[in-house]
Amino acid sequence: MQKNRVRNSLILLIVSIIVFGAIAFYLLYNTYKLEYNKFKFTSNPIVSSEFFKLAMNNVSMDESTSEFDSVLNAPFQSDTGHNILSTTLKNAFSSISQIDTLIGSALLERGINTKIDFAISILNLDINSHIKGEYVQENNKHIPDEILLFGNKERLKDNPNFYFHGSRIKLLDYYELRLYIDYPDLWKYLIFKMKWLIIGITCVTLIISGFFIYTTLTIIKQKKLADIKNDFINNITHELNTPISTIRVAGQNLLKEEIKQNPDLVNDLALTIIRQNKRLQKTVSKVMEASLNDTELINLNLEVSSLHKLLTEITTDFLTTHKDNDVQINHHFNAQNDLIKLDVFYFTSAIFNLLDNATKYNEPPVKIQISTKNTVEKLILKIQDNGIGIPAKDQTLIFDKFYRVAHGNIHGVKGLGLGLYIVKQIVKAHHAQIKLISKTDEGSTFIIEIPYS
Repeated sequence: MQKNRVRNSLILLIVSIIVFGAIAFYLLYNTYKLEYNKFKFTSNPIVSSEFFKLAMNNVSMDESTSEFDSVLNAPFQSDTGHNILSTTLKNAFSSISQIDTLIGSALLERGINTKIDFAISILNLDINSHIKGEYVQENNKHIPDEILLFGNKERLKDNPNFYFHGSRIKLLDYYELRLYIDYPDLWKYLIFKMKWLIIGITCVTLIISGFFIYTTLTIIKQKKLADIKNDFINNITHELNTPISTIRVAGQNLLKEEIKQNPDLVNDLALTIIRQNKRLQKTVSKVMEASLNDTELINLNLEVSSLHKLLTEITTDFLTTHKDNDVQINHHFNAQNDLIKLDVFYFTSAIFNLLDNATKYNEPPVKIQISTKNTVEKLILKIQDNGIGIPAKDQTLIFDKFYRVAHGNIHGVKGLGLGLYIVKQIVKAHHAQIKLISKTDEGSTFIIEIPYS
C-alpha cells in the first residue's frame, strides 16, 4: 500500500509537470506567432514605402529608357544579349543596391533591429510586345521575363522569413521592379521581444521544478524512514533471537544427564548463558538509546581486547546454536599481537553476521576458516567459507542497504539485505576496512583490516 501511494504521488507530480510544460509551450508558441505577425504588419508598409521612394527618386528615366530601348532593339545572341541587358539595368538602378541600409534605418526608428538580406530583379509585364514578338518570331530566341539585378533570389526563397515587394514604374511600356527580402536573424529579435515572458515562465518552471524535486525527495525520504523503521524492528528481532536461541539451547543441554556428569561442559554452557545474557542486556540498552537519540550513528565503547579470545567466544556461541547444521569452524590464529581496540558488542554483531551468511548461503557440510595475521600498521582478520560465492557483478553492491544477491532457490533465505550493510557500518566506525574476494561456487573470503590506533 505504501509503495502504491508513493508511486501514485510521483505519477501525479510528473503529469502535473508535463501539463504545465505543454501550457507554457502553447503560450510561448502563440506569443511568438503574434509577435511575428505584428512584425509583418509593421515592417511590410515600411519596406514597400522605402523601396518605392528609392526606385522613383534615384533612377534616371530618360537615360534608362533610351539605353533599355536600344538594348531591346539591337540584334544579339541570347546569352550575349542577356548580359548586355543585365549590365545596362544594373547601371541604371545601381543606387537601389543600398536598399537594405535605408530599410534597416527605417525599421530601427520603429524599434525593429534585425539583419536584412535582399535581392532585386526587374520583371517584364507587357514590355514592347510588338518588338518582343517580332524578335522571337524572326530569330526564334527568348527574351527573359525576369532579370536579376542584385542578390540571390533563389537562396532567399528557401528561407522561412521570405517576403516579396513589387513597385511598378513607367519605363517604355511597363515593367515591375521587385524586391525579395529576408530577415535571417528575425527569430533573435522576436525572442528578445518575448524576454520578459520567457524569464517569467523560466522562473515559474524553476520554482515548480524545485517544488517537484523537494516533494519527490520528501516522499522518498518518508519511504526510507518507514523502511528504516521496519528494518530496525527486523534487525532488533534478529539481534534478540540469536542470544535467546543460544540461551535456550544451552539451557536444554544443561538438562541432559551426560552433560550434568561433565563439570567442564556445565561450566562452558553456564558461561555461554552469561555471555548471551549480557548481550541481551546490551541489545536492550542500545534499543533504548536509539529510541531516545533517534540517530543512526554508532557510538563505540572502545576497549583493548584480545581478538583471538573474542573470536573463540563468538565461534563457541555460534556453534552452540548450529550443532544440528553440520558446521565446522577452524581457527588459524597467526597474529603474534592480537590486542586491539574494539567495541566488543558491535564487533561481535559484525562477526555473527558474517558467520550467519556463511552458513545460510551454503550447503552442508559448511566449512569456515578464520585466520589472523599482523602487518606493521594493521591486524588482518580473514573469514573464508565454502559457500555458493558472490557473482562479480554484485560484489560492489553487497554492502548497500537492502541489496540482496539473487541465487535461485537460495534467494528464499530470509533477510532484508541488512546483514552486510550493518557489518560495513560497524567496520567503518572502527576506522577499519572490509574487502571481499569471491567467485561463484568457490566460496567467499571477507578480509577486515583493523588499524592498531
